[in-house]
Amino acid sequence: MTFEQRVVSMGLYDKGNGCYFYEDQYGTILYRTLHTLELVNDYEVFESVAVPPLGIFIKHPNGNDFKFVGIVSDKYKFIGNDVLNDTIRGSILQTGNAILHENISFSPNRARMHNEIVVRHETAVPQVGNVYPQIIIRNTYDGTGAQNIGYGLCISRYTNFEDVFTRFSFRNKLGAIAQIHLSNAVSTMTTPFGNYISVFAENIIDLIEANFDNQISPEEMLSTLDLIEEIGKKRRKEVSSVIKEMTGSEDGERINITIWQLFLAITRYSTLETNLNSKVLLESIAERVLIVPDRMLRALDTINEQTRLAA
Repeated sequence: MTFEQRVVSMGLYDKGNGCYFYEDQYGTILYRTLHTLELVNDYEVFESVAVPPLGIFIKHPNGNDFKFVGIVSDKYKFIGNDVLNDTIRGSILQTGNAILHENISFSPNRARMHNEIVVRHETAVPQVGNVYPQIIIRNTYDGTGAQNIGYGLCISRYTNFEDVFTRFSFRNKLGAIAQIHLSNAVSTMTTPFGNYISVFAENIIDLIEANFDNQISPEEMLSTLDLIEEIGKKRRKEVSSVIKEMTGSEDGERINITIWQLFLAITRYSTLETNLNSKVLLESIAERVLIVPDRMLRALDTINEQTRLAA
């Protein structure tokens, strides 16, 4: 089926003239059929004709004008941010667990969304604080990636008379749920989310202990900092400052640091990162240094495979 034939089922409104709208609290999006310009010269007239790609125009919720952000093919599958978020919230609540809080971020042009939902099912780890499972929703309006659901963790520590949260999203090691069918998503997703929460509770202490006392070599640390510097020199400086604060080291000293400390230093900074592109890169670097127990990896592989077959 063409994009136009799927407009209603995808939750878009046909405004006529090849214009399809969707609006929610995060902004307004318009997909529009593109046409060639009508050209006239001394010999012939080239009439305007429709071309296959659809243009994407997005308006910020507080903005007045639409901005062109790219194109998508006729086969693009649209899901609205609000619709997707509400569906996944419903699945999480059906597991019998409450939602602690959410953190939603967007790419600068608002074509990509990243929503971190922290589930109120904490595990108290004396060396670290309360650790919560996290469900991550990723959605795109420009076809740069499929909608998918991933996993993560959130650490809460009490400092300066308030809870400070450090959030992290796995991007490779724990896989993701890539096929989302809204018609039965609430019931289909409830079981894998419930299973992830159980697997998380059963394995999170092992994950932390595997990294907590495991020293990282100076060469590996410098290599990791070099990767961060590729994102920006300021980011390397900020992460290095967190490392010095955690280890109590001074400039010029040889730093003895564990994998867990390096992981925390990167994620404490990435949690505050407002640029979604940089946040994704920082989390990928943090995941690169983290050791995940084989038992947890196998359990998540099983969950993802069962979800794929049920979709």
